[in-house]
Amino acid sequence: MTTFSVWAPAAARVEAEVAGRRYPMTRDASGSGPGWWSPDVPDVAAGTDYGFRLDDGELLPDPRSPRQALGINGPSRSYDHSAFSWTDRGWRGGPLPGTVVYELHTGTFTPKGRSTRPSGGWITWASLACKRWS
Repeated sequence: MTTFSVWAPAAARVEAEVAGRRYPMTRDASGSGPGWWSPDVPDVAAGTDYGFRLDDGELLPDPRSPRQALGINGPSRSYDHSAFSWTDRGWRGGPLPGTVVYELHTGTFTPKGRSTRPSGGWITWASLACKRWS
């Protein structure tokens, strides 16, 4: 089963577009929290393109998508994680001392070291879910 959901607290209407067909989404009452939307979509095969439309706007990729085969501005693509045959079941990781965790910010590799949004502000989860920008 494929589950689609998106956090869009400021939207009045949200649709999932799956393989070119639109499915109305409803505010999620499952306890996920305010602002979450989910649709009733029949089973979707792995490799199917999809996205979300907020208030009849342009098709937006899933901000939590595991696969963006056509780039960050293209549609998201469904993926079946269980289809991958893992070969490293015996690997247990390295020791915690000496481990490095690296956090990459969106503006790190832009020409001026900042966001390329017209406003110049940083990209936030709220701006992804609530606003449309180029």
